[in-house]
Amino acid sequence: MENEGLIGYYNEVYRCSGREGLSVKGKNGKDFIVWTAGLALLGISVTLSVYGGKINARHAPGKSMNARDEAGGLTVAGKEADESIGVKYGLEALANVFEISDNPVYSAQKAGKVSEGREEESALRLSGIRDIYLAKGQECDFLEGVFAESGKGGKDAKPAGKVAVDASKVKTETEGVYPLYYSVTDSQGGMVQGEAKVTVADAAQIQKWIDTRQINRREARIVGAPKEYDAGVCTELTLEENLEYLRPALVRLRHELEDGGFITGSGFLMDISEGRIWISTNRHVVEKYPEWEVSFYDGSKVQGVAAGVSGSYDIAVIAVEWEKVPGQLAQELRTVHIDLEYWNQLKEKEVEIGLLRIDLETGEESILSGKLVRKKTAFPWGNGEEETEMAVGLESGDSGSAVFDQYGYLISMAYGTSHDIGGDRDWGIPLDEIVSNFHRIVENYLEDGYGEKRQELENAK
Repeated sequence: MENEGLIGYYNEVYRCSGREGLSVKGKNGKDFIVWTAGLALLGISVTLSVYGGKINARHAPGKSMNARDEAGGLTVAGKEADESIGVKYGLEALANVFEISDNPVYSAQKAGKVSEGREEESALRLSGIRDIYLAKGQECDFLEGVFAESGKGGKDAKPAGKVAVDASKVKTETEGVYPLYYSVTDSQGGMVQGEAKVTVADAAQIQKWIDTRQINRREARIVGAPKEYDAGVCTELTLEENLEYLRPALVRLRHELEDGGFITGSGFLMDISEGRIWISTNRHVVEKYPEWEVSFYDGSKVQGVAAGVSGSYDIAVIAVEWEKVPGQLAQELRTVHIDLEYWNQLKEKEVEIGLLRIDLETGEESILSGKLVRKKTAFPWGNGEEETEMAVGLESGDSGSAVFDQYGYLISMAYGTSHDIGGDRDWGIPLDEIVSNFHRIVENYLEDGYGEKRQELENAK
């Protein structure tokens, strides 16, 4: 057996010829795992890759790891993983802990060294590999976002070689789960490999997984879903937990005035399409000024423009060019989840609702919570329109905030508070009016661009 290169938190990896498999040595020098299927796994590490062969094992997210004792042994199914256990249990013994693939290619090139169970800081490595959910029939660049680097990482990382991908087993026209293999070779001949899964499914099915938060863009690439940025909903979380999850969908707006003052308001991401982020807010916040600074949840600030306002409701839309959004932020953004069918069947006064208030100056967050009083009712101080009545304790600066129920469904957009004999009453824009007016404004903007609508805003200023 030869000592081979290794990636991960391991000690030593050895290669056997033929179908005897791979043998791994622990700190005590004992060959305690021999997989006849051709895999060797050790302890509590995350990823094992063997140079020169498409053999890869990685820890499955959300699964518990096996524990390794001080002597370097591995426990599988409650027993020490020696040769007999490996033969008896095979790959099934680790099925609940590791995602495993096996391609018995045992030729390997020696590259890199590992000592004391740690990977060298200068080791060649692959980054950006994620599982992919692909709508059936869609084309996909499997190399997008995947790159090789070396060095300590972060700012000290250096590009290292061209990444190759083997997608020969992926059938984009047939639903199923397929393996995807990546590899890169450095100038010294050292090779690193990685693997991902490609799930090909109907676009509607992928959207259902998104809507129920079974998958999301932070953890996987999603290609071909109608609304891949949708935050989805979760019935198992509290209102507070759902509001925290929805934080990337919320923004603050600010416009500097010539006299040194400023105007602020809130908004939320309704959609990401047509090369733009579309943000809903109140008309009374933005109607006088065409340009707005948009502050995202991570502190990033990007310039946006008022795309238009509604003539019947206190609704406006801000547009932000997608290319202006920093790369990391673009990966993390979410849009609010809208389900009019769900909203229509809500039983009033039984729904817990809330909004997340964000202080633009300090960044401090606080939660307002209460009850939905009426989904849609006559607004005494309006022009005949109907509004949503709530009891949450709105304050100045909450205008334009997204109001959610306990599961994360968008219910309304905060509008204002009235004071009368019956006490204070909080008001918001009904969801059906938000949706219809939003689409009307966006369609007009895309047809008109920066033309007459923008000139109207300039004149109003």
